[in-house]
Amino acid sequence: GDKLECEPKSFSIKEGTVAGGAPLPHTICIEVIDKLTKKKILKPLVGLEKNKQLPATGVFNDLKSKKQIRPGMDDFIDIPIYQGEPFTKAVLNNHVSTIRITGNDLPVLLAENSVANLTIEIDRSNIMSGKVNFIDIDFEMPFEVNTNESKLTDEWLEEQINETENILDDLDFAKKEEVKKDLSKVKNIFENKETEAGRLEARSELQKVAKVIDDFESKNEWPKLEEELKEEYYRLEKANNELGNDKTTQLVNHIKSQLEEVIKKQDVKLGNALLDDINTLFVNITFIYQLIGFIRHHNQDFENYRWKDKNRARTLINQGLQKIGENPNSDDLHPIVISLLDLLPEGEKDSGIFEG
Repeated sequence: GDKLECEPKSFSIKEGTVAGGAPLPHTICIEVIDKLTKKKILKPLVGLEKNKQLPATGVFNDLKSKKQIRPGMDDFIDIPIYQGEPFTKAVLNNHVSTIRITGNDLPVLLAENSVANLTIEIDRSNIMSGKVNFIDIDFEMPFEVNTNESKLTDEWLEEQINETENILDDLDFAKKEEVKKDLSKVKNIFENKETEAGRLEARSELQKVAKVIDDFESKNEWPKLEEELKEEYYRLEKANNELGNDKTTQLVNHIKSQLEEVIKKQDVKLGNALLDDINTLFVNITFIYQLIGFIRHHNQDFENYRWKDKNRARTLINQGLQKIGENPNSDDLHPIVISLLDLLPEGEKDSGIFEG
């Protein structure tokens, strides 16, 4: 019970403060064309999730260009950056900036379906910067994110109105005519008010319309999504049984428990996120075998392809076959496959913004 002096003699706790920078209020996402649904959707950067403490770095790997970029030309691809909820539509979130990659930025031709990795860094002051690494042409492009673009622009708002109208035209549901009237009101607000307040009002009303459409699509999307989830999970499970190890088995079992929970809740957003995780793990398990299969298939059907440089293609395939016969790994075979893809005409490859 004796009182003892100590140093410091007192301290205070301020609720809500953290060591270092403040946490991210929203997940940082980019808008891509989803590989499975072929619809535009926001997907998160790993490392820049909501409540992540700053400074932080996020990555999005294996983006695929949906069109070619010719050096010195006006061709372009956009990477729209958003703050918000992953696996939702862009219009329901806050647009931060759009990174535009043009022919003036690249030293050589970027072919359609080329692979790129995106990195974004956010410092303690919430300032963004980043880089795009184009794997196929071995070129890295740094960029600065202009956060001033986060304010509403006429261009962005008009694009979202047009996209919402196009989606609505393709749907058939009881409230369609009512929603079309609400969308007409949005267009009227947008066309007659040129102030920031007017744009904010137009966005607010547009988000109400988009939410109604989103709710309808989600209810109709679930049965198809549930089927895809089960099919992709069984494919993953089979691949893991044939090619996996103890670590991948643990991950597959974790995904199985998540799948059961998602199906129970019938949550479309969580289902899309889980579908992404399933496909990522499948690629990680089977990537080396996909590369081997690609080289063997193009060797077997070599004469059926219209190679841009037949001798070069033959040399690359022979190199690939030699490595397959030794102790193959992804780092050795991936560049060979990329080079072979570059030698194929556009019509014999898989076919804006990035797909991811």
